[in-house]
Amino acid sequence: MSQLSGNTKWSVAKLKERSPVRWHERIGETSIFIISLASILLIMLMAIFILKEGLMVFINPSIRAEVNFRELFLKTVWQPISEVPKYSLLPLIAGTLKTSFVALLIALPLGMLAALFISECAPKWLSEFVKPTIELLAAIPSVVIGFFCLMKVASWLAHAYEIKWLHDALTPHRLNTLVGGIGISIAVVPITFTLCEEAFHGVPESYRAASIALGATKWQTALGVVIPTAMPGVIAAILLSFGRAWGETMIALMATGNAPLLDLNILHSVRTLAATVGAEMPEVVVGSSHYHVLFLIGTILLSISFTVNGLSQLAISSLRKKLTGG
Repeated sequence: MSQLSGNTKWSVAKLKERSPVRWHERIGETSIFIISLASILLIMLMAIFILKEGLMVFINPSIRAEVNFRELFLKTVWQPISEVPKYSLLPLIAGTLKTSFVALLIALPLGMLAALFISECAPKWLSEFVKPTIELLAAIPSVVIGFFCLMKVASWLAHAYEIKWLHDALTPHRLNTLVGGIGISIAVVPITFTLCEEAFHGVPESYRAASIALGATKWQTALGVVIPTAMPGVIAAILLSFGRAWGETMIALMATGNAPLLDLNILHSVRTLAATVGAEMPEVVVGSSHYHVLFLIGTILLSISFTVNGLSQLAISSLRKKLTGG
C-alpha cells in the first residue's frame, strides 16, 4: 500500500512538472492559430476592397458611360490622360504576356537544368555551394535588378542594335521587352530552381536504382525516370514562376520603357499591368474612371495570381499522391 501511495505521489508530481509545458504549448498553438487566421482575414479584406473598387467600372452608370467592355478589350490605345480618355487594356495585357514569356524563356531552362544537375549529378560539396547561391538571388531587391537592367543590360544590348540590318529590320528601342524579360528572369530563376530541385529530390532512390540496374546512365535516368515522375512538381514550378513574372512591378517599371505598344516585337518598349498601377496610382484622382480602371487592373492581377497558385497547389498534391502511392 505504501508503495502504491508513493507511486501515486510520484505521478502527481510528474503531472505538475508537465503542466507548465502543456500551457506553453497551448499558448503557442493559440498564437499560431490567431496569426494564421489574421493573415487569411487580411488577404480576404484586401481582395474584397480591390474587387469592390474594380467592379465599379461595370456597376456605376457614370463610369460605364466613359468606360465599357468594348473600350477595355476591343480597342488598342491606353491613354487615360487626354481630352478623350482611352482605357484599352489590350496593350497592357499583351505587354505583360510578352515580358513574362521572355522571362520564362530564359528562366525555366536555366532553373530546371540547374536543379537537375544539383539533384542528379553534382557532388555534395558543389551542391552545398551552388544551391544557396542560386537561392540567394531571391534576396536581391527588385529595384536593384531593375536599376542594373536600366543602366547596364540596356547599354550592353544597345551595342548589338548597332548592327545595320538588325536596326533596320526591328527598329529596336533602348528599353524594351527583352531588357525587362532579362531582369524579371533573374527574379524568377530562384523560384524555378528551388521548386524543381525539391520535386526531383522527392523522387524515391529506388526508381533511380532500378533504372541504373537496367543499364541506363545517370542522364538517361534523369531524363527518362526522374523528370517524368516529378512532372507535377515541375508544372507547379512553371505556374509559380509565371505568377512571379506576371505580377512583377518594379523591374517592369524601370526596364521595359513603359510605352503601351501593341505588337509582337520584343525589341520594342511595352507597359505591363502591374507597372501601370505602380506608375499611375499615386497621381490618379480618387473616384474617377481612371481610378476604378486601375483597380480593375488590380482585380485582373489578383485573379490570375489566385488561379495560378491554386493550380500549382493541385499539381503539388498530385505529385505527393504519386510518390506516396495515395
